[in-house]
Amino acid sequence: MLLRRQYECVARGVAASMLGRHAGLNQRDIGALLGMGSGSAVCRQLQRLRDPKLRRKIESLTQALQTAAQQG
Repeated sequence: MLLRRQYECVARGVAASMLGRHAGLNQRDIGALLGMGSGSAVCRQLQRLRDPKLRRKIESLTQALQTAAQQG
């Protein structure tokens, strides 16, 4: 699903955000991994995530991942 191009696909933007934040990948590498083509395409995806409601959901997901990682 993350590799398919779809109009207004939020999941790809969230995946890009997580890869950058938690895997330490740069935008060019994220673009190659997710089939987005370029770092600028990743940047556009990340800009779509600026919606406050969506940001809260992403932060909640981030906290859940961190808790799960700490528990082993």
